[in-house]
Amino acid sequence: MLTVCKDLGYDAKMETGAKVGTTGERVAENVKKLRGRIPVRELSRRLGDLGRPMLPSAITKIEQGTRRVDADDLIALAIVLDVTPNRLLLMDREQAVEAGGDVDLVPAKRVLWREAWEWATGEQTLDEIKTTKSQYLFALENRPHSGVRQVLLEVPGDAVSVMFAVDFTQAGDAGELASRMLEVLEDAKRTVQALAHPSSDVLDKDNLMGDDQKETR
Repeated sequence: MLTVCKDLGYDAKMETGAKVGTTGERVAENVKKLRGRIPVRELSRRLGDLGRPMLPSAITKIEQGTRRVDADDLIALAIVLDVTPNRLLLMDREQAVEAGGDVDLVPAKRVLWREAWEWATGEQTLDEIKTTKSQYLFALENRPHSGVRQVLLEVPGDAVSVMFAVDFTQAGDAGELASRMLEVLEDAKRTVQALAHPSSDVLDKDNLMGDDQKETR
């Protein structure tokens, strides 16, 4: 059921009677822990200054786990508590130790707390099998602020194909970037030829392949 409530001058739709899930319970615990000795009324005032007013009673209900936190609430609370939204959603080291090191993201997805942080910060996927390609595409989508100019090349051959993740961070201008790209393509061509037509004077195929290519052979 949805109830429209008047909260310090603005209308907000809040779910009533809906059970707070595992992540909601973590948010409640984290808000209470991070608020520390800051009076609830002071936190309410700070939220109002941000344009996201919330009654002291609403904050108390959040900490008790009886009021759900929506996305706008989450961002506002993170700002006034001087943390990231991830910190409200996940565990810190102390909480992880108490929980045995695992965190439930959803009922059917339980991972190590460190893996949860690496996923939330765009460092690595939650896929059980991680490849160069999947990791690169994940980072490209979830770390747009990194500024790393990286190109993923898949060079096909008669018998095999090779995946290259090439970092062009150090390339100064367009000319240098193009020059390095040509060098990489030449190296890729030679590697594919060596893999497709191995002989005694080339490196062993397993030494040329990355771990992710070995797994898929």
